[in-house]
Amino acid sequence: MNQVVDNYNISRSWLDQEMGTFGYLGGYSSEVGYMNKIWLEGGFNWRYRKRKAFGTDLFGDFGTRQLKFKSSCYGATIGWGVFESGFGFGIGARTELGNTKLLSRVYYPEDSGKGKFEKVNDHFFTLKSGPAIRIIIPITGGVYASLLLHYQYGIIGNNMTVSDQVINNTLYSGNQEIFDNSMHTFGFSISIGAYHEN
Repeated sequence: MNQVVDNYNISRSWLDQEMGTFGYLGGYSSEVGYMNKIWLEGGFNWRYRKRKAFGTDLFGDFGTRQLKFKSSCYGATIGWGVFESGFGFGIGARTELGNTKLLSRVYYPEDSGKGKFEKVNDHFFTLKSGPAIRIIIPITGGVYASLLLHYQYGIIGNNMTVSDQVINNTLYSGNQEIFDNSMHTFGFSISIGAYHEN
């Protein structure tokens, strides 16, 4: 993805503000699980990140382009875990299955609003897996705070060559592997939830 951004900035020397690269994706997740000697958990995650660039182009028009990179996926974790008196600790393997997509919009000062994001490409199927740790700390009355840490290796990633062609109006004839998104990720989430002890 960031190769597309780099090409965008290089091909537009007139930019007042260059497009920033994509690092982490932030968002929301919903999880449900069980922890008692074994740790079973499943849920849905929705993450995104926006970047923008602006400037006066070669035709004298001042405009702004925004890119939004989105990821939505289902996640499942299985491993070993202990839970007692509201405290919990689990270690296991987490797998996420979902898709990513890139959206774009361009707008000008005379426009009424910023307009809608339009899809640059089709959805990309992704599959990632790796180790995970969850720590649970009770707050009060069956309510807990939880921290999930995980690293995931991209088993199936995607290639952004077509996205580069659409965004940068070019036909790239070189090694298209430079547009590969491996989707290797390190992630964490902090959540509040409720628990029930037998």
